[in-house]
Amino acid sequence: MPGMAGTISRLVASLILAGLEDAAPAALDDTASLRAIREASGDGIPLAPYRRILAAALAIDGGRALLRAGEPLRSLRHPLLFVLLNSASPTVLIEKEARLAAFFHSRHRVTVEASSAGGMRLRHGSIVDPPEPSENLASCGQHVVLFQEIGCRDLRLRFPESAAPEAWVLEDGEIGTPARGGGYAVWDFRWSHFEPTRKPMDGLDELLLGTAETKRLVERPATVARVEQVLRRDLARTWRVSETAEALGTSARSLQRALKACGERYSDVVERVRAEESARLLRTTELGVTEIGYVCGYADGAHFTRSLKKHFQVTPSAFRRLS
Repeated sequence: MPGMAGTISRLVASLILAGLEDAAPAALDDTASLRAIREASGDGIPLAPYRRILAAALAIDGGRALLRAGEPLRSLRHPLLFVLLNSASPTVLIEKEARLAAFFHSRHRVTVEASSAGGMRLRHGSIVDPPEPSENLASCGQHVVLFQEIGCRDLRLRFPESAAPEAWVLEDGEIGTPARGGGYAVWDFRWSHFEPTRKPMDGLDELLLGTAETKRLVERPATVARVEQVLRRDLARTWRVSETAEALGTSARSLQRALKACGERYSDVVERVRAEESARLLRTTELGVTEIGYVCGYADGAHFTRSLKKHFQVTPSAFRRLS
């Protein structure tokens, strides 16, 4: 989830603070810090008071509350969370999160150090200043929920750079207290198996899993229409041609040849679908322009603007005003 230099995303902070209301309410006794957070304007809140509250939570129980503070993610209805929770695999989830961080100019980054069918080793870092131990734990707690919600069964967690690198902090569904002293930037997640689990959200399913009008699909060649249908299942995903081909039960080379026979290139089909869906959302919803660019799969705001200028000769904001 995103943040900004010198500030933290209001959405991220509100989720963590909501989680601490249940997990460590005493951490919220710092009324001055809470006032500074509540009185801040815009999408970001000051980082310093937020860090003070997280540090207080860490001092209360050694970090267990911070690892439990991601629980509100299970019930939140938000388009960005919808995108993350509708991921076909842990790898897809982390790819989406990386694009989210880039799209919203996040201070923090989660990168993959190792990955297998039954686990993933992640590192939580920053492009500005290193996250504090409490921030590492809070972010890790969010990832516990994200992995569980998309279908990682029997999830386990340990911190290989901590004072107890082999100790499982999450096991059998129970979150324990991490070893004191820090070393929480690297997370070793393991799971017994993965069962893809969609996260329906009333209203957002209909809104964000858009499909082209049946007539338009019929008017397009069958191969093109089938590719478009696959893309629209999860437009926020980075669909490589090999992944789309696999979903269609064919090879990447065969798919590219079939598209060429229709006078199409795979990259052009992807770009067209993204542009059409973003135009639909700009025209029919109140989602923010940045949110629409992200949920439609663009790499960043600049790519979003260039695409709409190419297809509709106007910027996203101008498209909305003229619609």
